[in-house]
Amino acid sequence: MCLGLGLYFYASARVHFVLLPAWLGLLLVLHRQQAIRRLPDFGLAAWAAAFVALPLAMYYAQHPRQFTAPMRVVSILND
Repeated sequence: MCLGLGLYFYASARVHFVLLPAWLGLLLVLHRQQAIRRLPDFGLAAWAAAFVALPLAMYYAQHPRQFTAPMRVVSILND
């Protein structure tokens, strides 16, 4: 739930949805048995994060420029 709630308050938390699958893939490669044993826990955490983030995702689907607005404000590439 903290992952989903982080999206509401911290703009750079959006990168977690890229980093976490990469981390889980690495975990599956390095510690396969332990990762497979914990797979139901990871699945439950993913469902909880998706459930909490769903309203925000629906808002960003309607207003896509708002998704990148915090990053555009502080970017050195901004015009």
